[in-house]
Amino acid sequence: MIIAVLSDTHDNEANLQLALRYFSALPIDALIHCGDITTPETLALLANGFPKPIHVVYGNCDVNRDGFTAMAAQFPHVTMHGDVGKVTLGNTPLAFVHYPKEAKELAATGKYRYVFHGHTHKPWEEKISSCTVLNPGTLAGMWYKATFALVDLATGKAALKLVERLGK
Repeated sequence: MIIAVLSDTHDNEANLQLALRYFSALPIDALIHCGDITTPETLALLANGFPKPIHVVYGNCDVNRDGFTAMAAQFPHVTMHGDVGKVTLGNTPLAFVHYPKEAKELAATGKYRYVFHGHTHKPWEEKISSCTVLNPGTLAGMWYKATFALVDLATGKAALKLVERLGK
């Protein structure tokens, strides 16, 4: 099972469209977004462009929670998890949040194989015991180049993708 992990889109529709086009050519089974989509309209763009399960948590810039809840309700494949997401995909327990401190706390529980987070915009991967903590960077390309991650849950391999290199 392959999942796409995104964070910090900040309404960058151009980069989101590039990523969605890239995803459409791959066997991606689910998508996790670690917050800061920013507006419900960008959530709709994401949902319309990716027909498989989408799991989302809030970031500090996702202030219109009622709007996100209402928008997500229009798409049965989108789940808004609040501030902390916990799912099992492909028999792999995962958690995801926006903030790195909370991610490290979740990883330290020993309950998850992966914990994903965003907020810093800096791609990062580290091990905490048997858990991989991964930040896919910023899809918006703010402060750092625009990136996202693909994670193969069967092999345990994660790949960081630069948006500027998609299709090359």
